[in-house]
Amino acid sequence: QTHKTVRAEQIADPSRTIVQGTILEGVLETAINTDLPGAIRAVLTEDVVSYDGSTTLLPRGTRLIGSYSSNVKIAQRRALIAWNRAVTPAGTSVALGGIGADALGRSGQTGHVDTHFWERFGSAALISIFALGPQFAIDDETDEDVADAI
Repeated sequence: QTHKTVRAEQIADPSRTIVQGTILEGVLETAINTDLPGAIRAVLTEDVVSYDGSTTLLPRGTRLIGSYSSNVKIAQRRALIAWNRAVTPAGTSVALGGIGADALGRSGQTGHVDTHFWERFGSAALISIFALGPQFAIDDETDEDVADAI
């Protein structure tokens, strides 16, 4: 059995650090259409303060820039979002490396999801119905022949 070594580090400057896992609250500026991957923007609705709470590092109104995936599976109800950059109202640009989540911390973003069910399976369903139609007609004629013979 192998054991991994874990190394603890002291946060060098807590007044200038946003730690991993900090929730950034914002609203989307752009729509998401997962037919194709694309870019996305949001605006912070609350200030984001430093780890020690002493400094506002990302003020309300900061624009978040990211991207979303088009790799949505059948019956999946969430789109994967990755936030790459924050630009403050004063023009400071900060690199981010976070996954978008909802208010409960669940990965991805919900909304109306068009799974394109009929585009994917509609023609197969019609072919199945058309293939069964002649069989039912044959069965009905056979039942009538048996009734006539009795």
